[in-house]
Amino acid sequence: MATDKKIAAELAALRAEFEALKAQQVRGADLSPGADSEPAKPVGGGFMDTAAHIPEQFREFETAIRDLAEAVETDIAEHPVAAVGAAFLLGILIGRLSSR
Repeated sequence: MATDKKIAAELAALRAEFEALKAQQVRGADLSPGADSEPAKPVGGGFMDTAAHIPEQFREFETAIRDLAEAVETDIAEHPVAAVGAAFLLGILIGRLSSR
């Protein structure tokens, strides 16, 4: 499906942006000889710990969307009449709700 490819491309772009931000943050750390070996943590802590998990969460989200799309395609292939009927009823429902 074209929509699935578009979503996958957008998720890949977001993942690339997060990786670039992480790399930029690492390059911005003070690694001079007099500095501590560990970069300073932000006040309030936890933001970078959470930000480090975001790309992993996007991968999980992308996998879940792909699995859902495959399941829907399989269900539609197995029951095409039911899928057309459900789409028709959904169209009627949306039409009635939007006319109000």
